[in-house]
Amino acid sequence: MDLIQFMPVAFFSVLAFWKQNAVLFILAGVMGLFTGFIFYDNYVTPYGLAIGLLFLCYSLSCFGWAFRMMIWSEREIEED
Repeated sequence: MDLIQFMPVAFFSVLAFWKQNAVLFILAGVMGLFTGFIFYDNYVTPYGLAIGLLFLCYSLSCFGWAFRMMIWSEREIEED
């Protein structure tokens, strides 16, 4: 069950960082969000809570990358 939950997150994350596409970052963020919410339901321990919160933070960072790619142009990103 755990491997099935992690596979979409890993797949879309690798594609998003490789292709630098905003849609892939949004998909990786959504998969991380769902995995973070489901993980604590499966493992009701402090470690399950910590891993679930890490997935939620990762999904927020993916949404931030997607926002940055949609709003800022390539030239503005390179100047930073």
